[in-house]
Amino acid sequence: MPDNPKRIYGPAMVYSASGLSLYTVPSVPSTKAFIRDITMCNSTGVALTGRVAIGDTTDPTKRLINQSVAANSTFSFRGLWIMDSGEVLQGQQVTYAAAPVFTTVTDGANAGASATRVTAAWTPAANTMYILYVANIKTDAPTAVSGITGNGTWTQINTATTGSVAAEVDVRVSAYYWFSTTAGTLGTTTIAFGGTSQDDIRAGIASITNVLVSPSGPYASAPIVQSGTANDSAAPGATTAGLPVTLAAPLTGGITFMFQARGETGTSSPPTGYTEFADTAGNFANTVYNVTTPPASSATIPANTWNSNLDTVRAAVAWEMAPNVASDGLAFTVNAVEVT
Repeated sequence: MPDNPKRIYGPAMVYSASGLSLYTVPSVPSTKAFIRDITMCNSTGVALTGRVAIGDTTDPTKRLINQSVAANSTFSFRGLWIMDSGEVLQGQQVTYAAAPVFTTVTDGANAGASATRVTAAWTPAANTMYILYVANIKTDAPTAVSGITGNGTWTQINTATTGSVAAEVDVRVSAYYWFSTTAGTLGTTTIAFGGTSQDDIRAGIASITNVLVSPSGPYASAPIVQSGTANDSAAPGATTAGLPVTLAAPLTGGITFMFQARGETGTSSPPTGYTEFADTAGNFANTVYNVTTPPASSATIPANTWNSNLDTVRAAVAWEMAPNVASDGLAFTVNAVEVT
């Protein structure tokens, strides 16, 4: 084997809580790769831990490196690893520079019958993720949100509705996100329902700092990884249960949320492992979150528990956000010799 290592990939910034492909050994022609040197550079002011593995960073038997890198330092590991055609070298950042901070900005926007809701005045901050959540009830098929104006360019995460259930006050829940790159000015946010009056509308806005949103990061334009919904199509009877929500795939590790509402008032308790994020005035709906690190094997976000047995319909939206991390993280460089 010639002793002339070359850089085959790097540097690659790793923000993901699951393995990111650093290098795939070519399959055509059939190739072997001899990995000679792997370097992790930490550009943050705190220690970060990184992993490198062949195929699966979550499998300890496949790991080549599991190493803490000191603040503003570089760790280089030299050895000899032989990879076959089609095998993937993965890198993973397993600790993050800062924990996320969750703050209620405004909550319970003027409840009551109306075709619009206007929040209290608030000022967007720079480099902050905002979540807007809306719960509206109507005796017959709650209307979808038709538009949101003022303080933010909002992207819908998902919406769920019970539809129209006989003899019940029907429910719709909707969730939106916006990442504020620069500080804004004091103003209100208006949620509209296309001129159709709803029996009751509750809305709130909450902020999250220290989340994975960076102009150069992989989730700069799409911080919501995946989402799912659940609802009752008929009244559930006397019960205190909420609604579990199953996403399309197992949680990758990061922050998971669930926003839920029902057609009657009542306080609720979050599922085990979750913390209440916000609760609209009147306890009509609430949002809970959980920081899931390491990744969970299940895609199901468990149900909350309501404190009273009320015969009412329910709806829920859940989603997963990219892992919390500062704007800088670990950079991986790989040097190797390929042999065909």
